[in-house]
Amino acid sequence: MILSFKRHFTTKTPTNFIEKIWKGLNSLLDHDIDLKTKYVYAFREKFKYSWDGHWGDTKTSLSEWMSMHPNIHTIRAGARWKPGHKIHFCVNPCTPDYFQFAPVIPVKATQAIVIKWTSDGEPCLYIDGQLRAVGYDAPLWSRLAQNDGFPDTAAFFRWFHNDFSGQIIHWTDLIY
Repeated sequence: MILSFKRHFTTKTPTNFIEKIWKGLNSLLDHDIDLKTKYVYAFREKFKYSWDGHWGDTKTSLSEWMSMHPNIHTIRAGARWKPGHKIHFCVNPCTPDYFQFAPVIPVKATQAIVIKWTSDGEPCLYIDGQLRAVGYDAPLWSRLAQNDGFPDTAAFFRWFHNDFSGQIIHWTDLIY
């Protein structure tokens, strides 16, 4: 199944999702540099620039790239993903610029996620039906945001600013 990722947040700030996902995939793929290089060069051939690390289109320095937290899951609306489904990581779905930027790997697990906003404007996080965090300062928000590829919780809350119901799609062994 196709799992697409945006290259920019709504603010036109680069997401760096491709780089962050590859950082998370490195340990799963035993740091297979040749495999990653295949995708880097295919991307460069198609788009005429590179996304990889410090020579990426985002002009990310090597130190910035090294400090990026790996993206090891994604949050999506609905409940269509199941363990064992094959993930086709891509950008630009349903366009001539469609590009699969990583090898096909299976979903390891899914978890139900609900974000509810109280009448006081405080976020509440439910994972698999259990209340796990209340308020902006709960530590789990930061971990969830980083693991989902967001630079910080502020960016996460700009994206999830309304009530939300969906699932966390895991391609690593992490479970909340």
